[in-house]
Amino acid sequence: MTHLTRRRILAAAVGAGLLTLGAAPARAAAGLAPVELTQTAQIQSGDSLPGVALDWRETVNDSVVADTDLTTVSTDATGGVGLIVDEAVLPGDTGAVTLRATLLDDGGALQNAELALYFALSDTAENGLTEPEREAGDDGDPAGDLHTTATISIWRDMGVGTGNGRSEDIPFLTDGDEAIAAGTLAAVDANPTFDDGYVLSRDGETCLAVGDAVYVSFRWEIPRGAGNLIQGDSARFTVGFVPRRCSEE
Repeated sequence: MTHLTRRRILAAAVGAGLLTLGAAPARAAAGLAPVELTQTAQIQSGDSLPGVALDWRETVNDSVVADTDLTTVSTDATGGVGLIVDEAVLPGDTGAVTLRATLLDDGGALQNAELALYFALSDTAENGLTEPEREAGDDGDPAGDLHTTATISIWRDMGVGTGNGRSEDIPFLTDGDEAIAAGTLAAVDANPTFDDGYVLSRDGETCLAVGDAVYVSFRWEIPRGAGNLIQGDSARFTVGFVPRRCSEE
């Protein structure tokens, strides 16, 4: 095989609360868009809904590259911001992000809310066709091949009370880890689980109170056999949290 140059994968995990109350919570309306990472931006989620604080830990090839300290409780509303992973990757590379979303008292009338999780593949590109790609059989599709090659798994990562970035089956836990979706980026984007948002739960309850936190992790991987077919290709996706009124209200 010819020499492998590094290529890029873009992943964004972003909290957004831009749904109008009563609107159908479709992904297209969720306002999911990558933004620069910060813990000071404010969320606009409606006049009465709680705010959301977002903390995270990111690893690439099992090395921690970013950590906002998942062991402490955030006090600032950060639901309007998110995480952008912009890594040069090779076949065999993998990365993971653990997110903690906490409902905050944002001065509104409601002290509880559902928290819906969304996934959306927002941009894919070939970024030009290299000679190694041609030799590997790349047909030059403008969308590229990374989104149909790279895989991702997403799970509710409650573990033993806190997210640890590992999907585990712990028999004695009633509120442990729960698989949400897995497959290529393209397959997960097409998963109907996220059409209306995946409603997260804690201790079996989906109507969360101010102060409650849920953990979600996702892991991406570039298969070792990907070769030069994805050389130079890119993909961008968003993983977002949207607070909305509890369904029984």
